[in-house]
Amino acid sequence: PNDNTLSLHDALPIFGIEQIRLSFPLDLTVKGVEVVNPPADTLLSLQSLTVRVRALPLLRKQVLVEAIDLRNVKVNTGTMIEGMEIKGFLGKLYLHADRIDLSEEKATFNTVDLSDTAITLLLNDSTSKEDTTSTPLNWVLKLDKISLDRVAFALQMPSDSLRLTAFVNKAGLNNGLVDLGAEQYKARNFDITNSTFAYDGNYATPEQGLDFSHISFTNLNTSIDSILYQGKEINAHIKEFFVEERSGLKVSALAGNVRSDHEQIDVPDLLLQTPNSEVRLTATIPWSSLEDHPQGSMKALLNASLGKEDLLIAAGSLPEDFKKAYPDKPLAITAGVEGNLSSIRITQGDIMLPGAFQMNVTGSMESVTDSIRRTGEIQLKARSGNLDFLLAMLPASQRDQFAIPAGIQLKGEATVANQEYRTELVLTQDKGKVGLTARYNPVQLAYEANLRIDSLEPTHFMPKDSLFWLTASVKAEGRGTDPFSERTWAKLDGKISDIRYGASSVSDVSIDGSLEKNLLKVDLLSKYPLAKMDVSLNATLHKHEVKAMLIADVENMDLQGMHLMANPFATSFQLFAEAESNLDEDNTIDVTLGNWEVVTPKQSFKPKTLTLHARTDIDTTRVSFHAGDLGIILTGNDCIHHITDKLTKVSNDITLQLERDSTVNLEILRPLLPDIDRKSTRLNSSHSSV
Repeated sequence: PNDNTLSLHDALPIFGIEQIRLSFPLDLTVKGVEVVNPPADTLLSLQSLTVRVRALPLLRKQVLVEAIDLRNVKVNTGTMIEGMEIKGFLGKLYLHADRIDLSEEKATFNTVDLSDTAITLLLNDSTSKEDTTSTPLNWVLKLDKISLDRVAFALQMPSDSLRLTAFVNKAGLNNGLVDLGAEQYKARNFDITNSTFAYDGNYATPEQGLDFSHISFTNLNTSIDSILYQGKEINAHIKEFFVEERSGLKVSALAGNVRSDHEQIDVPDLLLQTPNSEVRLTATIPWSSLEDHPQGSMKALLNASLGKEDLLIAAGSLPEDFKKAYPDKPLAITAGVEGNLSSIRITQGDIMLPGAFQMNVTGSMESVTDSIRRTGEIQLKARSGNLDFLLAMLPASQRDQFAIPAGIQLKGEATVANQEYRTELVLTQDKGKVGLTARYNPVQLAYEANLRIDSLEPTHFMPKDSLFWLTASVKAEGRGTDPFSERTWAKLDGKISDIRYGASSVSDVSIDGSLEKNLLKVDLLSKYPLAKMDVSLNATLHKHEVKAMLIADVENMDLQGMHLMANPFATSFQLFAEAESNLDEDNTIDVTLGNWEVVTPKQSFKPKTLTLHARTDIDTTRVSFHAGDLGIILTGNDCIHHITDKLTKVSNDITLQLERDSTVNLEILRPLLPDIDRKSTRLNSSHSSV
């Protein structure tokens, strides 16, 4: 084709107009407009447009619009606008403006009426350059009356799955003013009736209860008077607010005043109510208290009474038994703060569920917004009452095995200084005490924790257990979280001073560990007569190579004395094990169990030394086992991961077959078994004693 020929793809839109009429002085009527983008995409269709403008005011650069009446418009921009697509239907738009002054940039819109409209806006990724040029807009728009009836709007962002939808059944704004130059926006009143709004942050199914990724409001009704926004000058009188959320949460009332001038924000009494709860906020916030160098002092007090129904909705998915067991009493919260971003103080902090627990929190913080210089402290006091309803979170078959005694007390303090967080907590229950001291520095990744348990009686928490006394301590400290890093180090020090289990008592058990320059050491030493042993583990840790050696010298282990067996049984042995792995396909382990002695009431005998060797690489797995003269060798033509996967599948299939008809079909399972060379199995002697 000739280069000057206009291709169909590049063709301009085709315009069609059924009727157009212009009468004196400036009355324009257009009907049956259609804009088609070849070959057949309808960009715009319009049933009728009527415009009536007075002529004489135009001589004074003024426009007096008696009426703009637009009916039944369909639009679908397709891909014409880069990064954006607009489609939808406009039923009716009526506008009356008795004055538009072009020279003074002022306009008065007496009536704006939009109805029976549905618009969808799709925003796609756009690579177009941003237009940095701008022309100042100083127009002052006076809006006498705006009415919306049955107007729907949808926003979709397919690139990040964001979706917004709204349906305004009826809305109105009276005596409004938009001053673009002064950035002032005001209205005498604004009302919405029986409308809906929905927000979806992803395509996942909404969670049960209140899901902030999927908010859906229905039956939205609100009435706000005396609206003003201009910089720091803010005013709104909320007369009515009612809405229902998908989760079942319902706001039956929101009322109060919000005021602000150049000095401060005032919320004299804002009240939020649901059928089951009530939240009241009073606040005075000087603007200077929020500045980089704050001076004024804010005061805020929150009082809340949260009903059971609302709390369970907010909590989401919970066991039905827990919902029934939770006390039918409101959760009372009182929170008060004073200060500014330089120094803020918690003047009141009380949480109470009558009969269940009560908690008090106080504290202060300096340099709130400065992550380097920030300092602060929080004090906590709590006492429990009847918390048995928490047991309903457990399966019914396990609930009688646990208990939560009343009268548990918790006291503690948390501080922050020099970019380091510290806490000290003490929990007491009857004669028992549990203490925790910890610190963490997120900049250096340094940590330290010290847990102390003194005279705790676990049977108060596990009434059917025989563990009725515990005194122990554990201390850990270190820096870094990557165990393969040469700079990471850690130390562990644990000790069991007294464990009383049934008629026995365990004491003098300690564990020490360290990690430094990729070398891991762990030592377990027990001087307890019924479990006298010394166990040590040494390992080198690298990202692609781990080597470990375990040595266990068990001098005596009396299983009957520790109530692990009904009949007398004691043993002693020495265990030596080595392992090496690249944390992938290559793995080796050697285990030797020797100097083994078993003592029973009838005899004492010493079994043969047991050895186990196993190695696996990318295509071979080999296992050898020896006990005296007895030797068994197995070889598989696959790596250990694939063999394990096959054995897991076999185990799952056996379980399914047994559940289905209580029999196992070996022929079905045979193809699933891993390939193991059974010819390599040999028995050196059948007369050796094990």
